[in-house]
Parts: sequence; structure tokens; C-alpha cells
Amino acid sequence: MSNLNKLTGKVSLVKAFPFAFQQVLAMFVSNLVPIVIVCSAAGMSGDQILAFSQNAMIIAGIATFIQSTPFGVIGSGLPLVMGASFTFVVSLSAIAAKYGYGAVMGSVIAGGIWVSFLPVVQSIFSQNVVAVIIVMSFLLNLVLPADMEDHNAR
Repeated sequence: MSNLNKLTGKVSLVKAFPFAFQQVLAMFVSNLVPIVIVCSAAGMSGDQILAFSQNAMIIAGIATFIQSTPFGVIGSGLPLVMGASFTFVVSLSAIAAKYGYGAVMGSVIAGGIWVSFLPVVQSIFSQNVVAVIIVMSFLLNLVLPADMEDHNAR
């Protein structure tokens, strides 16, 4: 088995450089595009988007370093790229367009608090029940009008 396939294997710079370069390019695209999309939806200026992008790259670099260099139980020791996600781009863009970037930050904080309670919710209800409730909430949001008061006045 070659050193390239081992977790702690030593690889020459000639072999390692193409992989490292590919990881850096993947990190740029996956970290910058979601930020540009959400910030543009919030109507931010180019300078503000640039500042957010720079901050995101610094934090992603720190998180990648921590993840790839294990210290005790922190970090996996694998060459993982940490950073932004495309998962919430659509919902955060809609929130940003309607309510601004402050509401985006509030929804991210609320989501973080909700995720911290998920183990408690999953211990009470089975995963199937939780999944059905989430899907039904989503479907009701699609079917029901956005403003019920205007709908009832007709």
C-alpha cells in the first residue's frame, strides 16, 4: 500500500501539490458562492460582500486546520475542507430579500438553538414522526397563503 493511501503516510511535494491545489480551489468555490448569493439577495454593496467573503475564508481556513490537525479528540486528521454550505442558500436568500441580513443572522442563531435540542426531541419522538411533522409543515407553507388576514378578508 502506498503512502498516498495511508492516513499518516508521507507524500512527496510533487504528488501532494496537485491534491492540495484542488482542495484550495474547491474551498474557494464552496465558501464564496453561497455568501455572494445570500449577500446579493440582501442588497449588500460590493465592499460588504468582500468583507463577508474575507471573513468566511479566514474562518474556513482555521476550521480546516483544526479539522486536519488533530489535538486530542478535536479534529479528525483527515484533509477535510470546512466552510459554508449550499444547503440553506434558497431559504436564507428569501429571508435576506424580504427582511435583510439581520434576519438571516437571527434565523441562523435560532436554527443553531433548535439543533441543540434535536437529541431531546428525537428521544421523545421517533425519527419517522419528526420527519412527517417537518414535511407536513413544509407542505402547509406551500398551500396556505402567506398572509391569512388578507385571505380571510376576501
